[in-house]
Amino acid sequence: MKAIYSLKIYLFTGQFELSESELKGICDVCVFIVKVYTKTRFTSTRSVKAPQHDIEFLQILSNYRKIDPVISVATLSNLTSHLWYPIPEAAAFSFFDRDISVECKRKMVTALSEENPLEDGEKKTKLRSAEDISGKDVSNFISCSSYRFFERFHLSSNFLKEDPSTWLANPQYLKNREIVKKIKVVNDTAERGVKLFEEYSQKLTKSDEERQPILQVVSDYRKAFPNVKKSTLRKKL
Repeated sequence: MKAIYSLKIYLFTGQFELSESELKGICDVCVFIVKVYTKTRFTSTRSVKAPQHDIEFLQILSNYRKIDPVISVATLSNLTSHLWYPIPEAAAFSFFDRDISVECKRKMVTALSEENPLEDGEKKTKLRSAEDISGKDVSNFISCSSYRFFERFHLSSNFLKEDPSTWLANPQYLKNREIVKKIKVVNDTAERGVKLFEEYSQKLTKSDEERQPILQVVSDYRKAFPNVKKSTLRKKL
């Protein structure tokens, strides 16, 4: 929403009274939207591309320092708090990414014999600076812990014993890929659900103490009436 409004304001600057600093700020935001944000936003829902997507986005933000160092530092600082996919387990999504080269996938298979680079208890990759991501690819985030990905989704990992150049002819690999492609990697659905509940509960009560029981009632109701069939709705609550 903010991106759309920023672009509209810039397109119709003749109809607004903007100071020089405001105009510069709007212009800076629009350049970032066009050069960085748009492509990233519309490719973020593809599960098999999630790890490489995050790595490339970090590298783009790092290089953006040449255009706007302030925005580059600010966005990098924010994004490094949300690195859920460049980690050993989630990085295994990239085994099924057709855009990852055969050479890179060979390095990924080799990296499966390496120890987990994360310390015990850590769930996300920590970057000390933008240079930490420079020159890296998804193989740098693969380790023996990546096998957990296959265990979590009950996928066969036997195809890893073959050369990556043959994977696209392997029926088990293709079956796994179809399963992996359906996994959601963004939290849009959860955010919409939270927003819907907030709006619903606000119409019923302003009290935080009363809001929790409402959620429990809705949950119990859904268990009692899991669908809208007539036979189900005739049941007594």
